[in-house]
Formats: sequence, C-alpha cells, structure tokens
Amino acid sequence: MLAKRGFERSVRAFSPKFASIQRNYRVLHGADPLASINLDAGMEKFLREQAVRNLRLRLVYSFVTRAQHKSYDRFVLRHITPFFVQCSEVLRLSGVTIPSAFEGRIPVLEKEFKIDGQVLRDLLALKKRPVRFSEAAAAGWHKRLFPVVDAVLVWVESHWQDPKQ
Repeated sequence: MLAKRGFERSVRAFSPKFASIQRNYRVLHGADPLASINLDAGMEKFLREQAVRNLRLRLVYSFVTRAQHKSYDRFVLRHITPFFVQCSEVLRLSGVTIPSAFEGRIPVLEKEFKIDGQVLRDLLALKKRPVRFSEAAAAGWHKRLFPVVDAVLVWVESHWQDPKQ
C-alpha cells in the first residue's frame, strides 16, 4: 500500500510499473487512484534502460561467481519472465505493438533486436522444465544469453536519445 505522502515521488521513481498498471488494470470500486498521474516518457525510458543494464550486469555477475554460488541456473530461471517483460517494454515505449503471450513476442523481439529467437524459445522451454546446469551447460547458456541481452542495449543506444544530450 502506498501513502499519499510521497506518492508523486513513488510514481516518478517507478514510472515503468505505474505505466504498466495504468495500461493493464481496471478499477473494481470507487475512484481511479491513478487517473491524475502524468508519467514522464523520458524518465520511463531511462528507468527501463536502467533495468536492462542491471539485468545484464547481474547476468554477468551470476556467471562469473557461478563456481562460488552454484546458482547461475537459478538466476537464469528467475529472470526469464523479467527478461521478456523488459525487452517487450523497450519496444512498446518506441511504439511497437507487442503480443500478450511470450511465445508470440519472440518473432517481434527477434526482428527488432536482430537476435536469435531460438534462445528465447529455449528459455521458455527451460521455464516449463527447469534443470540444473552443469558447468558446460552454464557456459553454453551464458554464451547464448549475453549477446541477446546486450543486443537490446545496442538497440536502445541506437534508437533512444541520451537524456543528457
């Protein structure tokens, strides 16, 4: 639950979340608590890019420390949905229509980001049937995943204006 005090700051700090709520929610009773909020599109893009950069950083950290933590497979599994959501939202913010189902998003993500869609299909299969990664499997997954996440950032850098410019 959010308090009225600081609500505007929360909206600004979490503008991607509030934008998603505005697009996808419906009021069940009473007045619409979000009707009067105005989201800054530039801030939303900045925060979305930040989320993808954070995902890439955490992916690399998880891979580099996999021998110590033995959790790269769990990291990948926990971040399948966030990955699909973050990538889809990057495109949505640029006016691209995104299908609801993750499987339906793959051709769009593949085309726009110029990535190997099979990696995404394999992620969805992994989500349905999780497995523990051997050392070789972890290395193989990382070799395939990092370029996909990185391609999203390359796309952002070439399509979105730097807010400092």
